[in-house]
Amino acid sequence: MILEHAILPVRAGTEADFEAAFAEARPVVANQPGCRSVSLSRSIESPRGASRSLVSIPAGFSSSLT
Repeated sequence: MILEHAILPVRAGTEADFEAAFAEARPVVANQPGCRSVSLSRSIESPRGASRSLVSIPAGFSSSLT
C-alpha cells in the first residue's frame, strides 16, 4: 500500500474558504484510479495547517515488485 500525506499551510482567516475548495476538489481526487480514501484534518501543531492524506494502490503496482 502507498500512503501519501501532505501538509498544506493555510493563511489565517481563509480556513473556511480552503475547506470549501477542498470539498469541491475531493470528488476529483477520490475518483483517480487506485484511490481508496481522501481525508482532511487540522494539524495539532499548527491549527491553520491542513493535513491531507490519500491512500492509493495503483493497478499493477504490487505485481511489479516481484
